[in-house]
Amino acid sequence: MKKYFWLCILRRSPYFVGPTKAGLVLVIATLTLIAGHAQTNASGGGSSKENKDTVAYIKKETIGGKLDYNKVLANEKAPFFLYEGVAYNKKDFAIFLWGKKLKTMGISSSKNAAELWEEINNKYLTEPERKALIAGFDSKAK
Repeated sequence: MKKYFWLCILRRSPYFVGPTKAGLVLVIATLTLIAGHAQTNASGGGSSKENKDTVAYIKKETIGGKLDYNKVLANEKAPFFLYEGVAYNKKDFAIFLWGKKLKTMGISSSKNAAELWEEINNKYLTEPERKALIAGFDSKAK
């Protein structure tokens, strides 16, 4: 109710009529929606169902599933992979590809991706792994 206080006052006011009143109502309604949207995003809200579904999918498919890039790279004979002037071993390149994929799936930051990786794998990322994940997440190539 607090959000709409000024909107209610303006609608009942005899001082504003016609286009002026309509314009002010539109401005206040827009500002109220913007403030509500900013508050929702700050509290981690938004389309939480979609986000929960995405995270659940990532957790399900990361080990042994469609997002298991260790499995994808297992048959590769090359011990290293060169990307944008950086050489990665298979394990780190798998993490690079995983980070890249999470960005396309809508994960908001490399920090969130790293936390998710650590939760799924039940271990902390090493510094080279973290760098590979961030590089993959920030990668511009498709």
